Amino acid sequence: MRQIPPQLEKLLRATFDSAASDTDNPAENEKRRADFVFHMTDWIGDLEELHRLYREPRDTVEARRFLTGCVSHVTGHLNAACRLLLDEAADPFAPEKQVVHTGKRP
Repeated sequence: MRQIPPQLEKLLRATFDSAASDTDNPAENEKRRADFVFHMTDWIGDLEELHRLYREPRDTVEARRFLTGCVSHVTGHLNAACRLLLDEAADPFAPEKQVVHTGKRP
């Protein structure tokens, strides 16, 4: 498991607290904050590999396989982080606005 830089974890936790903190239930708030940090950091390796691929494009079966997996992996995590932070995840590029609500906040 990759170590998250302490400054990054602190920033992500503070971002969650400023946007989505639920002070009525501290235990649930801590779980949601930890989940948010996880969903924002689990794909750091994908981000690093994507950065390498963008700097040095290579059209190989391996690169195509990576891109397919990366899109799926990162999108899932970003959608989950968005729901935790904003209580919904909208697809701004869908023909009709599609929103997934968590039902956690009114």
